[in-house]
Amino acid sequence: MWRWFACTVAVLVAGVAGEDAIYRSRTDLQPSRLNVTVYEDAKVSDEYLFLAPWVPGAIPQGQAHLGPHIFRSDGELVWSGNGYFGHSVSNFMPASYNGKPVTTFFEGSVTDTGVGAGSFRLMNQDFETIAKVGLKEPVLHDFHEFQMTSFRTAAFSTYLSVPYNFTGVENSTDQNRWIYDNIVTEIDLHTDQVLFQWRALDHVPVNDSKIKGTLVKDGKESSAPFDYMHLNSITKDEFGNFLISCRHLWSLYYIDGSNGEIVWTLGLSDGGSEWEIDEDAEFGYQHHARWVDPALLNFEKEENVRYISLFDNGLSGGEYTESLHDYSRGIIIKLDQSPGATQVEGKIGKVSLVQEFKPSDESELSSSQASVQVLENGNVLIGWGSVPKVTEHTPDGKIVFEATINDGDYVSYRAFKGPFEGHPRDVPSIISVYDYTKDITTCYISWNGATDVKTWTLSGGSSVNSFEEIKSDLPHNNFEEVYEYSGYLQYTKVDAVDEGGKILGTGSCQTYFQESEFQN
Repeated sequence: MWRWFACTVAVLVAGVAGEDAIYRSRTDLQPSRLNVTVYEDAKVSDEYLFLAPWVPGAIPQGQAHLGPHIFRSDGELVWSGNGYFGHSVSNFMPASYNGKPVTTFFEGSVTDTGVGAGSFRLMNQDFETIAKVGLKEPVLHDFHEFQMTSFRTAAFSTYLSVPYNFTGVENSTDQNRWIYDNIVTEIDLHTDQVLFQWRALDHVPVNDSKIKGTLVKDGKESSAPFDYMHLNSITKDEFGNFLISCRHLWSLYYIDGSNGEIVWTLGLSDGGSEWEIDEDAEFGYQHHARWVDPALLNFEKEENVRYISLFDNGLSGGEYTESLHDYSRGIIIKLDQSPGATQVEGKIGKVSLVQEFKPSDESELSSSQASVQVLENGNVLIGWGSVPKVTEHTPDGKIVFEATINDGDYVSYRAFKGPFEGHPRDVPSIISVYDYTKDITTCYISWNGATDVKTWTLSGGSSVNSFEEIKSDLPHNNFEEVYEYSGYLQYTKVDAVDEGGKILGTGSCQTYFQESEFQN
């Protein structure tokens, strides 16, 4: 007799799985899980979800343990990178390199001050690292940003601790302190050579910072410099210029890609803004500024009009810093430089709010991290940063998908969606367990990262050379499928089969014995 079911194992097999194992077929993985609510399934984007969870308050320790993850649009795990990398992984996202799909990410350490020290990786859909980037620079780089700027170039962020004379900054008389110089670097991915570099201290006055009050405690040591700017996003447009987001300045800066000069400032930095900003479009401690194609917003392209998406944290949670407002949100804003758009003398244009995206519980405040992505179907994906949630919204702001990461135990710096195909180089994993009190062999089957598996074919036998097919067309719906067979199978084998009937991979094992009870 054969029957298919999903179950939870009450007592794990000694020597096969540890007490903390989530999947019996991959006890080496300790992946995050998503607690998902789908409000309108038909309106949720069917693309894959990319996260890199870490433990709040324990960034260096937690991130290396958890690793990057890819989930289906319904929240089911597809791939866990737990144990694949020797260091912390962050800013994990889908991208394109030389016309082929890849994932990009930061690998290195993350300090207790929330700054990275590492370099960047590109991984293909076979889960192989095909490029290591940023190695020719004489310093380590930051996790906040790595963004493709063309088919073979990318830009990234670096936090460099340098000595600085603070005389005149917030009435300070200290001449010998330390500060972070935020660096924007663009490189050729084929050669790792620098194509463009921009240093904040050459262009943005320290007195423009909104957190000068933190000088009471910051900057006294090189290991804890004053973070006056906190660069957290970089993107390059079709004109060759860079848009950067600076959290501690409450502002975005548009930088000339040829000479590094600041074309304009948009925001509430103490240095002011070249734009007239509607009150409901103001933002503070923001993250992840990106240009948005008006077609994705169902708008016509207009001369002198552009759109930006960003996450407005609104507050920092810091002891010595003021808040802009008592809520956090994703926003899309409109930048209008058309004649007559602004009536304010000296302003180059008008900034207005197009749409805001709020959490289901508006009391949840994201004091750090977070991202906003306008998807190909027009929906907007919000990674809530220090709030352990991801939401997907329709263009009018309505939530259609909500996921909590590991019941709130973990957070993710950013969240992304995109297309993906996974072709792992290893073989499917199978563990079979025989309960002789019930005369049942239970098989646990998975293949970490494989997206092309349609069904499984299970075989059993008395030796590794004498398998007979037991059941074909067993559905592959979850990361791990659990199948129960009436009788004893000394050895088991599983074939992963694609939609066209092709065998993609084969795994086998010898059956273990267990007397424990199963909970169906």
